[in-house]
This record gives sequence, structure tokens and C-alpha cells, in this order.
Amino acid sequence: LRSAAVHSESYGSKTFAEELVPNKMNPGHLTPTLVPVILNPWFLGSQSLPLLALALTWGILRQRERRANDPARVKARAANRAIRIQLNAMNGALHDRNAAAFFEAARRALQERLGEQWGMKPESIARSDLESRLPGDRPLTMQARRIFETADAVAYSGQAYSDEALNEWREVVLKTLEELGKRGER
Repeated sequence: LRSAAVHSESYGSKTFAEELVPNKMNPGHLTPTLVPVILNPWFLGSQSLPLLALALTWGILRQRERRANDPARVKARAANRAIRIQLNAMNGALHDRNAAAFFEAARRALQERLGEQWGMKPESIARSDLESRLPGDRPLTMQARRIFETADAVAYSGQAYSDEALNEWREVVLKTLEELGKRGER
């Protein structure tokens, strides 16, 4: 009780409500055209960045999916994989000095490349197909034909080749595969 009486004495004759006045009598200049933050260009720009990143990511993923499902690319990847397998077999046969396995792998590698380009099953490609489908590229036709003929001859005769000869044949096969790859890209 005593503190309430002391408290009321400090205000004197004025009531508590009369003592409440604003800090500043003149509020200053008022601006009726305040722009909300949502309409500021920097705010709109910062909100569009995540949407732009989302659209860009979606586009990249869609392009990857289309490329992965492209039949021509799928066939090319399968052919390249089969060619690598045959080249590895060819190198293994070269290391083992097995001419028959070497030339069989060389022929299969050429058949894989040509099968991809011609839309044929690789194992069905024969020398006659080379001559009928590669008439304009005479040196290329001759190299491929020599590989096919030598593979047939070695398979039937069991002829042996020296390491140097097999290495030379390896270079011929690689060069022929490279030229066929360039020819198929045109």
C-alpha cells in the first residue's frame, strides 16, 4: 500500500494517461509509395535463380536420357565394346604366338566395325560383302580383303607367323579399323 501511495505522489496532479505523449510531436514526412520487397528487382532475380537451376538440370538430364536411349549410339557403343574385346583377344594371341586366334580376332573386329556401319549382323559379313559394299575405297577394300583371306588361310592351314610379322599385321588391322571408323563418321 505504501508504495502505491508513493507512486501516485510522484505524478502529482496529472493522471497516468495524461503523462503518455508521443516521443515526437511532428512525425516528419510520410511516403505513400513504399515498394514492397517482393517487387524489388534484386529480390525477383534472387528468386528466379533456383528456378533457372532447376530448369537447366532438367534439360541436361533429359538430354542424357535421350542420348542413352538413341539406337544408333547404343549400337555404336556395343560395336566399340565388341571391337575392344576382339583387339584384346588379338593382343593375347600375339603374346601367345597363336596366328590362327590372332587372325580370327582381327577378322571379327573388322566384321564388328562393318556390321555397325552396314546394319548387318557382324558374323554374316564375308569377303564378297567387302567387294560389293566398299567399291570406292580400293586401298581400304584391299586391306580388309587381305585380312579376311589371311584369316581363312591360317585357319585352314595352321600356318605360323613370326612375332615381327604378327606385329606388322596388328598395325595393318588397327589402321584398317581406324580408316573404317573415319569412313563411317562421314
